[in-house]
Amino acid sequence: MNLTILDVPSDDLRSVHSDSDEEVVTYPEFNGKVDMVDPVLDVGLKFRSKKEVKPVVKNFSIHNRFEVIFSYNDKNILEGHCKGKKCLWRIWASPLEGDSSWQIISFEWNHNCSRALKNIVYPVVG
Repeated sequence: MNLTILDVPSDDLRSVHSDSDEEVVTYPEFNGKVDMVDPVLDVGLKFRSKKEVKPVVKNFSIHNRFEVIFSYNDKNILEGHCKGKKCLWRIWASPLEGDSSWQIISFEWNHNCSRALKNIVYPVVG
């Protein structure tokens, strides 16, 4: 199982140094105008709000030909998984402290079931 929990390769991160010589790590931010056409999900990806996360994950599932179900959805966590009963694909996002932004905190990459969509109707987003 390839479960990744905020394990972003250092090459993918941009660092900025503050006056106190502390390194500040910044994560990539989702840009709906560009990224919604073919979204790429990764641990650490930030969204402006929870309302932005769900349509992006749904759009990702459509592009990758599987159906996503949001099994846990409250003010502190959003968990999505593939509808396939034995499929390992999972994604978790949570809010950032003191901010309305949300971030992908864990992402299970393995998708081990049939990738056929069966009459899924999602609203067009973007």
